Parts: sequence; structure tokens; C-alpha cells
Amino acid sequence: MTDLKKENKIISSIIFFLALLGTTTVFMAFFSYCTSPLNHVGNGYDAAFFRLVGMGMTKGYLPYRDFYDMKGPYLFLIQYVGQLISYGRKGIFAIQCLNLSLALYIISKIFEYFKFNKLAQFMLLLPILFICEFTLEGGNLTEEFSLVPVLICLYIGLVFFDKCETETDFWQKKIYLIAGLTFGFCFGFLIMIRITNAAFICAIVLVTIIYLITKKKFIKLAICAGSFIAGLIISLIPAFLFFYSKGLLKEMLESVFVLGIKYSGEKTLVQHLIDIIKGQNRSLLFLLAVPGIVPIIMRWKSWKERSLAAIGAALVLFAIASGNNYVHYYNLTIPLIVMCEIPVALELKKKTVSRRTVAAVVLVSLMFASQYALVKKYMGISKLFIVEKSNSNTMEFVRDISDKIPEEDKDSVYAYNIDPWWYTYADIFPCVKYCGWHEHYIQLIPEISNDLEEIFNETPPTWLVLPSDHGYIPDFIQEKLETEYEFTYENERYHLYHHK
Repeated sequence: MTDLKKENKIISSIIFFLALLGTTTVFMAFFSYCTSPLNHVGNGYDAAFFRLVGMGMTKGYLPYRDFYDMKGPYLFLIQYVGQLISYGRKGIFAIQCLNLSLALYIISKIFEYFKFNKLAQFMLLLPILFICEFTLEGGNLTEEFSLVPVLICLYIGLVFFDKCETETDFWQKKIYLIAGLTFGFCFGFLIMIRITNAAFICAIVLVTIIYLITKKKFIKLAICAGSFIAGLIISLIPAFLFFYSKGLLKEMLESVFVLGIKYSGEKTLVQHLIDIIKGQNRSLLFLLAVPGIVPIIMRWKSWKERSLAAIGAALVLFAIASGNNYVHYYNLTIPLIVMCEIPVALELKKKTVSRRTVAAVVLVSLMFASQYALVKKYMGISKLFIVEKSNSNTMEFVRDISDKIPEEDKDSVYAYNIDPWWYTYADIFPCVKYCGWHEHYIQLIPEISNDLEEIFNETPPTWLVLPSDHGYIPDFIQEKLETEYEFTYENERYHLYHHK
């Protein structure tokens, strides 16, 4: 390739990426309504908590010491960087736009590898945005920040599966060492966000292992395994060293893994699968089933690609089933959607269309059509927040309460049985790290109740906020309400108590 052609290709890539960035910014402004600058009345649930942690980190607060949650430290690092860019909604929104643009750009490079031109690439990206419209579920959740590392591994995996039989450079130039390091690093990065989000990487690794064993490349398998482990260690070291230096390594590991395992283990895998099949969002299963079988129906490429589609769908289903089947979990199906699009689009480029192609097109059409109800639902939510700017006056009720708290006391406020978004509306940081999902977390980790009782005995919060209906209140808090706190103020949503 001449220097002029290289220069033109670079310019073309830059323009294409900027076009993606512009498209994703407009897209996210409407569908990432929990962080969109166009919305000031809805902060979300998990999304609000993650942003709250990032905001707190700019003030000297730390995850696991000042905020209790099962998500990994790299998620909170992303939130922290967003708050450094711009405190509040805009910073993390900018990170989200860049993240989705990078994800789409990597997908476009995968399409380019399979000889699709720029227009075709852009058209093939539209179904991805269609899926993101509802799987973002308001935005700023772990799955969207997991896309880039997973898609990097998908690109490397597909190139390797395509070239491993004929291309000697992959082995002679030790490219597989870089690939192993990349896979290990990406896997470790996702462990430090949410380990189940790495399910598709596990599928690529498993198919690679099967291939190397069948070809009796045991030495290369050992070298690949070694480079994977090295990449994994490299990705984990910064998080481990940082929290060790803060004396929080034990707290971080217990929060991320112990709480995470107990959260996933509330029900058996079979119970989770039954909930998915019988749940109101069971149409989402099409996002797993269709991509899992379309490459097989199309007889696409080799057994490796087809196995990756089937095994990937199975492992992503397992990852989704380990949680509570929230819609945003299905953002993890995007790599599968990419693998589903490629063989169908390649066949449609041909002059003749086979019966297999017709069957695949019907299945893919059914997959997208089955999501109509969810698309309509989340478009309605977006309209509610972005266009109508309605949130049932939640923000006003929160600020009505927080305004009654003196400025000098706002470092000693605790909201119990109230979701963490309360703090983001009130512009207050919790004085106790157990600042959300109290009843649920106490069920999972009963020791939390003991910690809270000790806090209320030794350093009770100056101000206590409860929902108007209170909900379940532990006995020790109920006793404190009756003996040490005085009722100060109430509105339709909340009650405010002051420590005597």
C-alpha cells in the first residue's frame, strides 16, 4: 500500500469514527436517560449509585470503605474519571458516548475484515443500536462498559479462527503471545467490573483451547495459557495494590466476590432459568437463541466460528441466569448479534439466495420483531424523561427534605430503606457505607445488621431519613427512633428525624 493510500485510509477511518461519535452522542442523549444532559429529573437506580461513588471519589471517599457494593473497582474508576471530566451527569455521559463509539468502531473493523464497505458497515451497525435502545436500560450500567474488551477479544478470535489453518505469521511472529496477553488483560478487567460479563471471552478461550488440543499444539497451548495468565495478573495488580495501600483489600475482595456469589446464589440455576422462560421479558431469549443457531444454519466458515456462536450463546445465557434477568444484562448479546449479522449479510450479497439464507433471514427478522414491545416501552420512558421531563416530583420531594438539614450537618445524614439516588438529588454523601438496598443486603450478609447496630450505638447519624411508609425497620433502629431521635419534618414521600 502506497503512502498516499495509507494516509487516505487513516483520514477515512478518522472521519468514520467521528461520524460514529456524533451518532452515538445523539443516540445516548435520548436513550441513556439516567445520565443524559437533556434530563435532570431521573437518575436511575444502579446508575445513580455508580455515579454517586464516582462523585464521592473526587471528594476523598472510597469504594468499599464509604460505599458498599458488589461491583468491581474498575467500574468505579470509570465513574471517577467521568467526574474528573465534569462533575455530575455530563462527565460520565461523555465517557459513555466515547465507550459506545469505540465499541461500534471495533464492530465496524470486524465487518471490514469480512469485506464490507463503509456504507455496509454503517448499515450493519444500525441493528446494534436497535438492541442498545432498550438494553442500555437508561445507561451507565456495567454491561455497556464491558463491550469494548469483549469486542476486542471477538475481533482477535475471529481473525485467528480464519487464519490459523493457513497463516503461518500468526505463529512465527509470536502474535499469539500478544493475543493471549490481551485476552488475559480483558478478562481481568471484567473481573474487576462484574465477572459474569466476561462470559463471551470464556467462550472464545474455550473454542481456542479445543482447536489447539485437536491439532496437538500442546506447547503453543501452554504458551498461550501462560501469556493469558500474565495478562490477567497485569490487569489485576493496579486494583490490588491500590486497595492494599488503603488497607481495604480484604473489604474489596469480600464485597466483589463474597457478596457477588451470595447475590447470584439466592436461587438455583434452574430456578433462574425458569424465571427467564416464564418472565415478562422472555422475548429477550431470541437474542441468544437466534445468534446461537444462525451461523450453524448458514454453515458459516468453519466449526470454530459455529462452535463459538453456540457456546457463546450458552455461556452468556448462564451469565444472565446467574442474576435477576434484568433487561440490561442482554447488552452482553451484542457480540452474538455481530456474529449473526455477518453470515446473513454475506449471503445476501450473492446473486442467488438459498433456502438456508431465507430461513436465517426469517429467524433474524423474528428476533428483531420480537423486541417491539421493549423498544416501545423504553422509547416511552425516554420520552417521559427527555421530552416531558416528568418524574412525579421526586427531586422536589428529596430537596424539600434535604433543605431542612443544616449545611454543617450534611456530612452526617443517613437515608434508610431509600435507594441511593436520594443522595444524588440531595447532593449529599451518605455517612454510612451501607447506603442502599438495605433489607436485601442484610438478608445476604446478616453481619451488616451487626455493623449498623454498632454504628448507631457509637456514632449515630445526626439526621435520619425514612420513606413515609418506613417499610421493614430493624429493631435497633426502631428503638433508636423511639428513644434518641425526634421527628422533625415530613412530606408525601419522606420523614426526617434528628438525633437528640
